[in-house]
Amino acid sequence: MKGRRILFLLSAATLFCIPELVSADTLCVKTKQKVKGAKVALGKSVTLATGDANCPKGYTSIDLSTVQATQGAQGIQGEAGPKGDAGPQGPAGPQGSPADLSLENVQTVKLVGSACGADVSYSSTGRTFVASSSSFTKFADDTILEISLQADFVVPTDRAGTANVYGVSINGISASNGGGEFPVRGTEVGGTFLRGAIEGLYAPIPSGSYTIDLYVRGLLPNAVGNHAEINPGCFDGNYVTIRELRIP
Repeated sequence: MKGRRILFLLSAATLFCIPELVSADTLCVKTKQKVKGAKVALGKSVTLATGDANCPKGYTSIDLSTVQATQGAQGIQGEAGPKGDAGPQGPAGPQGSPADLSLENVQTVKLVGSACGADVSYSSTGRTFVASSSSFTKFADDTILEISLQADFVVPTDRAGTANVYGVSINGISASNGGGEFPVRGTEVGGTFLRGAIEGLYAPIPSGSYTIDLYVRGLLPNAVGNHAEINPGCFDGNYVTIRELRIP
């Protein structure tokens, strides 16, 4: 950068201020002037040199090589720069808690058929029908069904083997979680009935119309019996609650 040559005649004051002065300039002052220092370039002082070829006769120069800028007042903030590239993707966070099931629909149906007053015989070779419900509707294909039944289950007294099982199915479909059955043990023989509950989850089952079936079977090989029924005395009851659930 080519500097300027500036002639300056000092007054009686020994200090002066030239805000525009920079280190590339040559400041020429009268040789006989007593100059102890000057404030230039943002207020920094400079020293007096002993002559300079760039100054005319009768002038000497102030050595501006010692001039160093100092920080001035803070200027107006400039515009924000362009947005940088996205950083690398961080590590995966911890796994969240399992999602809760949402309840889509609730229905209640009543068991009918041989649920009152009529008993059936059974064996361990298959399921024997005891009662069925009126029809209900499953509204979605991707939901599961939760079935709940509370009833009085008759304990057959004339049976061989040690236990029998009452169970609930949906159009012949068993519970998918291993539930949906209520066992009656041999040590419970002799009572009139047992109050119990059957619950089970059923999936996958497409949408449509279905019925609930109550069945009985022998639990062990060669287990047979008679007089299996529910709701002895024909009290009004034997309602089945059907909950249609969705996993979010």
